Amino acid sequence: MKLAIVDSDEDLRLLLAQLLSIGYPTTEILDFYPTEVMQNPRLIDGVSVLIVDMAATGVIAHHQNSLHPGPCIGLWREARLAAQIDGMIATLATTQITRAALEQAMKLALAELDRVTRSAIAMCTELEVLASTQPLANIGDEAPPPITIRGYKARRFIGRGAMATVYAADRLSDGHTVAIKILDADLSTDEVQVKRFMNEFSLQSKIQSVYVARIHEHGFTDDHIYIVMEYFPGGDLKRLLGTRISPRRALIFFYQLAVALEDIHRCGILHRDLKPQNIMFRADRSVVLMDFGLSRGLDFAQTLTMPGEVLGTPHYMSPEQGAATTLDARSDLYSLGAIFFEMLTGHKPYRADSLIGLLYNHANAPVPKLPSRLAVFQPVIDRTLAKAPDDRFSSAAELLDYVRHRWANNKTHKPATVC
Repeated sequence: MKLAIVDSDEDLRLLLAQLLSIGYPTTEILDFYPTEVMQNPRLIDGVSVLIVDMAATGVIAHHQNSLHPGPCIGLWREARLAAQIDGMIATLATTQITRAALEQAMKLALAELDRVTRSAIAMCTELEVLASTQPLANIGDEAPPPITIRGYKARRFIGRGAMATVYAADRLSDGHTVAIKILDADLSTDEVQVKRFMNEFSLQSKIQSVYVARIHEHGFTDDHIYIVMEYFPGGDLKRLLGTRISPRRALIFFYQLAVALEDIHRCGILHRDLKPQNIMFRADRSVVLMDFGLSRGLDFAQTLTMPGEVLGTPHYMSPEQGAATTLDARSDLYSLGAIFFEMLTGHKPYRADSLIGLLYNHANAPVPKLPSRLAVFQPVIDRTLAKAPDDRFSSAAELLDYVRHRWANNKTHKPATVC
């Protein structure tokens, strides 16, 4: 569990941390000045319990407006503050901090955290059943011959993509399950394909994001060029798109993917191939973005494509990507919008009988309309699937701000109201 203390009094933060470390020795305890959090709100993202100065209204608003807010314990120096701030599970007077008072407040916070966690588990049940009852991707294909890579023991074939084959394997040093992605043998002598494959390792290794797949290592053997990465027991999003995904779950997946895009764009990387097959599930049902084989830096200092070459997946491709023109981060947002539309409706935003027809529709057909029961999400679809990049959200950060403001703390439009 992660806990954060946000207060301008350094001595008070130290006292609270000492008391908490006695009662909760395994808890990760962070402490910040309110100004630190206001300058970088993501410092408290993922915090299970927040203990915060009730005068720091901006910090409280950020925490409560996140899609996954944990319980708050308020610290007050003036009695009027305790009555003004809603949403506190408990409050403590800073002049009367005792171990017993803190313990009582923590009991209330942990009880609320447990209630929220059990609710989230219940919401995931349908998704977990679907993931566990469907076969691994491409398992119907004839499995390729086993592989031998020093330090790993391949356990089973997972699937095959356009460039590579993927196996689940045990890492012999610690028994940890990983995925090993191996470039197809007939591409191993193609300089451009090898560059693309190694580009995936180079770019993805730069990214530190909870919603981006972790890369462990890469290497060469006499027979293979390979990348070792995180293993995903939940499979990919594609397997779930033919089934019912509730609007609430779709919104959470959409939000997590937008965080992933914000993180990779901050690193100067454009993904260029967002599609359901590249969106995986961890055991905790959070989504993870992977497969950076077509990615490149936003500065375009290097390119692995020829002028006019179209790369990507046409059903999720922005108009400018389909036209093989210059791309920026807004192209990835278009692809994310197309995936969100499919999660909500069960079908892709545009369809056609040919590749040319599909690219034409992305560039010229009206932005598709959601069913009336999902109309609350239409503004997001309109702005992510806008034909002109200037009409879209300017960045993943702006998109995230919109989602937080629209749904996270708005009683009328909370995701639960559209399930």
